Amino acid sequence: KIRRYTLGSNAVIKYTLRPSFVRDVRLSELVSSVSRRRRALKDSTVMLRFRTKSNQGMLFSSQTDLVTAVIWFEDKKVHFLLRSDNAVIDPLSVEAAEISDSNWHNVSVTATGKMYKLDFDGQNSGT
Repeated sequence: KIRRYTLGSNAVIKYTLRPSFVRDVRLSELVSSVSRRRRALKDSTVMLRFRTKSNQGMLFSSQTDLVTAVIWFEDKKVHFLLRSDNAVIDPLSVEAAEISDSNWHNVSVTATGKMYKLDFDGQNSGT
């Protein structure tokens, strides 16, 4: 049986990368410095499930030396922004009828090559 788990309002998620993942990333960086083209082998997706009573808030934030990715909501919209050292994609947004209704919601961002799609409860931003 799956039990729901709720994080507190000031919760922080900490994680550890497996050594094999770190190794693969470093090898990929070495190869990409020789070849300037970087292409994903398949789609990459970040999926989140959340519920809230708040009208605005941060759902996801990740930052490396090269890239920052943020998913947040405000004014009945869910937004995604990706910034790298040489480019910023226009923020993607999806209208949401209601976010702060204490019901469970699903949000995902899918990257296919250089195209990104934001989905919120079955509605998507396009690319």
